[in-house]
Amino acid sequence: MNILDLPNELLIIIFNKLNAVDSLYSLVDVNERFDEIVLEALHIQCLDTANMLKESSFDESAPVNQAILRKICEKILPRLHLRLNELIVDQNSLQHILFSNTYPQLSSISLVNFQQKSLLRYLRDDSILRELLSEQITHLSIGFRFELPVEDLETSTNIFALILYLCQRLDSLSYCQLFSYQTIPVFIQISPSINVISSTLTALEINIKTFQCCLRILDGRFACLRTLRVHIERISHRFCNIDTTVSRLSRNALCVKAEKKIDELYSL
Repeated sequence: MNILDLPNELLIIIFNKLNAVDSLYSLVDVNERFDEIVLEALHIQCLDTANMLKESSFDESAPVNQAILRKICEKILPRLHLRLNELIVDQNSLQHILFSNTYPQLSSISLVNFQQKSLLRYLRDDSILRELLSEQITHLSIGFRFELPVEDLETSTNIFALILYLCQRLDSLSYCQLFSYQTIPVFIQISPSINVISSTLTALEINIKTFQCCLRILDGRFACLRTLRVHIERISHRFCNIDTTVSRLSRNALCVKAEKKIDELYSL
């Protein structure tokens, strides 16, 4: 039996067994019937363009497949952009994806496989990205590309501060290395002189340099914070008495993970 002879109900079941990447790339623009099923009946609300575009699933620096990128921008996004509430994009496709359409329902965006300095330029200069972050985005995930030499702490900290400045509606932020198994994570440094503050953030995952930075996160600058997951490079024996501000979070909500150079690790 030819697949074209199957009823729509059965095709929907089959297509739902595929991931969205396979469904969109393989089936869109085959014929009008497949377009209607994939783009309408499957109710796709999250689009992972980063995985669709990679030439290799195992090489984060692999080039973008330009043919797939054109298909996404010309054939797929015009049919999906009004309903998407989540986008996953990488450094090589961000401008193409954001400039090709508007996304009125978008509330979550993941920026993956970015170089720090490139992301900082986007945050400073890209008006479309800045507008999305300031007016719509409530959930943001940043995944940095693994690079040697490791980029400077100042750049990473500036990106973090700028994100908090731009994102006026942000509820959840993950700011970490792209892959957890990589041994040189991206850290930030929080000091009293650095203006990082948010009145909306309730969940934060981040890499920090010292346990003192963790205490500064809890000093009142994140008034609504309820869930904190930190990856700490160094915990010194000097912090045997944890600041009482930690009690603002429940014991179950606060997770501290020390990555390396541990003097002592204290149970919270």
